[in-house]
Amino acid sequence: MNLRLDSFEQQIDPVILKRGLDYFKKGCVVDMADLGNGEYEFIVEGTDEYDVRLRVLDGEVTEYDCNCPYDMGSVCKHVVAALFYLQKDLFDGSRMTAAGKGASTVERRMSEYQQANLLLDKLPHEELKKFLHDAYSVNRKLRSAFVAKYISYLEPASKKIYDMEVKALLNAHSDKSGFIGYYEASGLGRDISDMLTDATACKAKGDKLKALYIAEAVAEGMVQAIDYADDSTGSIGSCIYSALDLVASLAGADADGFLHTEMFEWLLDNIERKTMYGWDWHWLLVNAAIDAAETDSEVERIKSAIGEAKPKGDGWDMEYCHVTAATSRLITKTKGEKAALEYMENNLENPDFREQLIEKALDTNDYSKAERLANDGVEKDNVRSPGLADDWRRYLLKIYKAENRTEDVIRLARYFLLVGNRIDGRWEDSYKLLKSQIPGSRWREYVDGLMASISEDNHNSTAYERIEFLCVMDERWEELLGVLAQNKSFSRVERVEKYLAKEYAAELASMYEELILDYLEYNVGRAHYQYVCRYIRRIIKLGCRPKATALVDRLKKTYSKRRALLEELDMV
Repeated sequence: MNLRLDSFEQQIDPVILKRGLDYFKKGCVVDMADLGNGEYEFIVEGTDEYDVRLRVLDGEVTEYDCNCPYDMGSVCKHVVAALFYLQKDLFDGSRMTAAGKGASTVERRMSEYQQANLLLDKLPHEELKKFLHDAYSVNRKLRSAFVAKYISYLEPASKKIYDMEVKALLNAHSDKSGFIGYYEASGLGRDISDMLTDATACKAKGDKLKALYIAEAVAEGMVQAIDYADDSTGSIGSCIYSALDLVASLAGADADGFLHTEMFEWLLDNIERKTMYGWDWHWLLVNAAIDAAETDSEVERIKSAIGEAKPKGDGWDMEYCHVTAATSRLITKTKGEKAALEYMENNLENPDFREQLIEKALDTNDYSKAERLANDGVEKDNVRSPGLADDWRRYLLKIYKAENRTEDVIRLARYFLLVGNRIDGRWEDSYKLLKSQIPGSRWREYVDGLMASISEDNHNSTAYERIEFLCVMDERWEELLGVLAQNKSFSRVERVEKYLAKEYAAELASMYEELILDYLEYNVGRAHYQYVCRYIRRIIKLGCRPKATALVDRLKKTYSKRRALLEELDMV
């Protein structure tokens, strides 16, 4: 998210905001550089020294980054400290003295980047060559990066050249043992993305063979690297997908002569050797090969490579689904859609096939066939894969609505409200559908029956949430307050505040108080104290400041030896 420099405090988690403010006040921002064009660089002292970079456009921080290990959100305390410093610096031009560091202040300076640019303009060519030679002689990573960038100057474009370029980049971003760490993986991803950008440009200019060489080299190198890397950010995996997407686009284009041969042989070699087996990438290779195949011998080679698979009958069988999907694609290419549909009819253990056939039946208004396929799916998957069975029920509901089968519509809508998941607004859809089918005079009684059914179901782990939902939808505020009192938690009370605060603020505040007292009895530590203080603030927001003040006093007396708690309470 973008952050307004004049009001970012309203956009950041209060806990992180406070920690960042503390860093700022303590003078932990020890260096700042204006890089120009709205870019700023900071050094913030914490457990270590961390680099923070911000980009500001029209008073809005559009980019922010820190090299600290924080991964609980997009904004860390070091970024917040830098934001406070920059806010102060830009808005009133003052300089903050770094507490604990004598009289020293952080002054605006020319960045090293700017200094380097000036030196680059001034130093003689030979001096620069000597410096670079001396630098890469003792710095392996720099040497590898240099070779990776300019290796094409040594030989004409070839697959070998780009293999060497990828290898050089891997060396540049790996440690002595060959491992690529978290931050190094991100850097590697950026460098490899540059290669793929060049490849895409080559394709656009008609140099498809060079684009293919680069994509092949990237895919092979990154697949090997991912086993020896921390790819938590997904940078390496993303490069593999991009490389294979590029190969697939070339396979789908006109690929004549040597380009076709080179691409097809590379695809089949990797498929047959299963270099990417166990990843979705393997099946991207298969699909690209199918698109590229031109001769009967190539088709037969693909058939042999993918083989056959029989369903295990114990739920979602990924191997079976992948093999049958690829076979269907191949049949469509070689024998046409009719033959492919027949194959799908005979392999309904692949749920994608069942779905496609249902959709096709619905498109032609063949509701009888669609219903048969959906009912068969419910019967097969109800036990082994309940979520999939519900997908087939949703198709049944669609059929019943199209055929105006009111009783069946009510039956399934009720099912989804009582048992189904809430995702994607499904409870809301079921509620509205039921309300449209049930006469208004019977509606309240019908909802009462729904609530009773939910309450009586001892196995319904979401019973409270469903009853809460019905109370909210029907605006039954007194009933909601009653059921909340019997099932209260911080999150549940907070969730319904907006509905109940106007009439029942005191009751909600009392619930928060009870929850806080219970929570502190069993939880110790600053994070827990910050958590309960958040809800004390909510008591104040409800208009119950006297209750909040009394609660704070009570907690200070009860836990007088919990220093961290006392500190947090003082900031309420």
